[in-house]
Amino acid sequence: EIYTLSLHDALPIWADDITWTEVSTADELQNAVTNNMTNIKLTADIDGSSLDYNAGDLDIRYTVTLDLNGHKLSSSGSSYGTIYVGDGANVTIVDNSESKSGIIENKTGKGIVQAGGTLTVSGGTVTGTTASINCVGGVLNINEGTITGSCQYGAILCQGGTVNVTNGTISSTDKNKDCLRIEGGKLNVSGGEVTGGRCGVNSTGGETTVGENASIGGITYGIYADSGIINISGGSITGNERGINVLNATTLNMTNGTVKSTSNEGQGIRVNTGATGNVTISGGTVSGILNSLALYNSGGNTEISGGTFNGWVEVAAGTNGGENHYKNVTISGGAFNHGLVAKIESRPQITGGTFKGKMLSNNYGPEITGGVFVYNPSVAGTYSRDDYVKDGSAVVRLTNDDTYKYGVIAGAPTISVTATSETNSKT
Repeated sequence: EIYTLSLHDALPIWADDITWTEVSTADELQNAVTNNMTNIKLTADIDGSSLDYNAGDLDIRYTVTLDLNGHKLSSSGSSYGTIYVGDGANVTIVDNSESKSGIIENKTGKGIVQAGGTLTVSGGTVTGTTASINCVGGVLNINEGTITGSCQYGAILCQGGTVNVTNGTISSTDKNKDCLRIEGGKLNVSGGEVTGGRCGVNSTGGETTVGENASIGGITYGIYADSGIINISGGSITGNERGINVLNATTLNMTNGTVKSTSNEGQGIRVNTGATGNVTISGGTVSGILNSLALYNSGGNTEISGGTFNGWVEVAAGTNGGENHYKNVTISGGAFNHGLVAKIESRPQITGGTFKGKMLSNNYGPEITGGVFVYNPSVAGTYSRDDYVKDGSAVVRLTNDDTYKYGVIAGAPTISVTATSETNSKT
């Protein structure tokens, strides 16, 4: 028996088997939601300001796909958002129009408020004035589309639940406001672009993880970390003044990815005076013209076991923390491609890593028990390949690299070397 495959048979099942409820007015839209219609398509622009349906203009607590279809769903006057996503909801927003011009807009408040359930944005644009999307519970997935606006609390405001960004654009149209703000819950950015505001991400709590193909940029800061936990496992983070700015009890963990600042006075990562959280860096690349890494924290510990640092590393940590905190920076690995300076009474503990450039101090300085120190003898003029930095009988052997001008510039009591064998250094 011979079967003939028609074009109709070759199409995906969903292409013509979905029954759409088409709506062109606010009343039709509200009736569709009231009756739990599962596939709703806008066929005209709709002003939902006149609606008063439970918590928000459009309260959704069931499974539904909303196709903006190139049209605008707008509102004004509601403090709960043009759309309210509650417990039990599984809402997917798409825009299947050719123009891709569909918009959810709130002219005086929040575009969407999510208090529970699952919200997935796979198309269209969401915009508001206080926040474009405010997540206080549930799971928010940004798979495509644009979340934007000149928003008081960020284009996305995460106060609870989990926000996952895998693609799309999150932006601020005001250079003095934030793109994305997290006050609680979890924020995971593994793709897409965050751009345009004062901060790409402003963290005042919760846990933020950046990885894979994420691109986060801010006019002033890539990430402004006032509090919470920041995990960097991939992606790129860029700020004009600082890639990541760390304050207070923020915990920073970096295993991969790129962090950089772009201005002449920029710092890749800055841990500010008064910061008390721990900083752990085991991989990735940190770059800055003024400093790749600046450690001014008076509490907490900094452990560096890997990574590449392009720009001065400045350590002035522990100055207000007592004797134990003078040594709260430990370096056991990594590639330091410019130089390191220890200020005031900081005594970074160096047990490994490769250092190309000057190592300076204005007081005590690093205590070195291992590592590789690269210099250019034709410029430095005082070292040969067999020379050592010495403190009594302890030695750290220098290696040769014609690319860099300086090796370790020793000036008493700049460097304390307590190694007992050349095996701590590899030539």
